[in-house]
Amino acid sequence: MRYKAVLAGAALVISAQTSATPAMSVVTINTEDPMGYMEWAQKNGSAIGEAIEATAGGVCLSIAGFYSPGEVYYWHTFRDHASAMGASIYNEGVLEQASKLRVKRTISRSDSLSLHFSEELLLDVGDTHSNWNLVISTDDAHSYEQKLARINDEGTKRGFGDVSLSIHAFLTGEDAGDLLVMVRAPSKERLGNFLDQLDSDWMAPMMSGLTGIRSYERAFLTNCTVTFVAEK
Repeated sequence: MRYKAVLAGAALVISAQTSATPAMSVVTINTEDPMGYMEWAQKNGSAIGEAIEATAGGVCLSIAGFYSPGEVYYWHTFRDHASAMGASIYNEGVLEQASKLRVKRTISRSDSLSLHFSEELLLDVGDTHSNWNLVISTDDAHSYEQKLARINDEGTKRGFGDVSLSIHAFLTGEDAGDLLVMVRAPSKERLGNFLDQLDSDWMAPMMSGLTGIRSYERAFLTNCTVTFVAEK
């Protein structure tokens, strides 16, 4: 039986009865052969995910908004921050799979994030999806998250139940203190359908309500593949 994983495979949903907060790690890769890197990640994702005791993992190719061409994001999620902090990228299991990678690449950054809000999804290895990712600065995260939840609920009522939102907080790097909002759709075309609603009669007023409490730091689009989901 597979774990239930949340938006974009970005975290495991933990019972509200526990004090654990799901965590996510994201490694940013730059390479002249992004498809080769993604192929390696898909072939070796299960072994790597098991080696670091992740709950889910995946790889995303940036298709717009990237800092440089060939930008890839390799992410893993964990039950809690203790598990995430305890994972070592230098253990034997990870190093064994890394030795199989023949693609020249550069690790440009590595980030740790904490889950704030998500919808529950069932994911499996090989699932694909497209994301609109927003790095958000706000002094009122609670109000911002409430407003996004309302946009998400209204979208579901208007036929976008297959498009979901999640919110993570950066704990590290130049974006520490900012939020990462991910809008997930089952395909890039479906994501485009949702983005077409930004100026619609129902979404435009709700988006306008966000203006005073947040600012965009960065936005980028990705196509993603799930490479690992832990067995329960």
